[in-house]
Amino acid sequence: MMKRSKRMQPVLELASRKEQESLRRCGAAQQRIDDAQAKLCQLQDYAEDYRQRGNSAGSVALDLVQLQASRHFLERLHDAMRQQQAEVERLQRSATVLRQEWMAARRYRDSLADLAERYRHEEHTAHERAAQHRADDLAGQRLAWMRRDDPAQAAVAGDRS
Repeated sequence: MMKRSKRMQPVLELASRKEQESLRRCGAAQQRIDDAQAKLCQLQDYAEDYRQRGNSAGSVALDLVQLQASRHFLERLHDAMRQQQAEVERLQRSATVLRQEWMAARRYRDSLADLAERYRHEEHTAHERAAQHRADDLAGQRLAWMRRDDPAQAAVAGDRS
C-alpha cells in the first residue's frame, strides 16, 4: 500500500501548477495595467503639448474654423483620456481579483504542503516505533533463549536489562 505522503505528491504538484498559473496571470495583468497607464501618460503628454502649442500660437490670429477644429480635437483627446483612465481602473480591478485568486491558490498549496509534511512526520514516527518494537522483541527473544540455554547466565543478563 502506498504511503499517504506519496499519495499527496500528485495533489501537491497539481496545486503548485495551479498556483504558478495563477501567478503568471497576475503578472500578465500587471503588464496590461502598465501598458494602459503608459498609453494614458502619452495621451496626457500629447494633450499638454497640444495646449502649449496652441497658447504659443495665440498671438497669431486663428480663424474661427481652426479654433473650432482645435477645440473639437481637444474634446476628443479628453474623451480618449477618460476612456483610457476607465480602462486602467478596469484592469486594476481585474488584477485585484486575480491577485486574490493567486493568494488563495498559494494558501491551498501551502496547506497541502503542510499536510504532506505532517504525513511524512507521522510515517517517520511510526517507522521509528516499529523499529523500536522489533528491537524490544529481539531483546526479549534473546533473553528467553539465554534462559532456556543457561538459566544462571540469563538471571545475570535479566538484571542488567
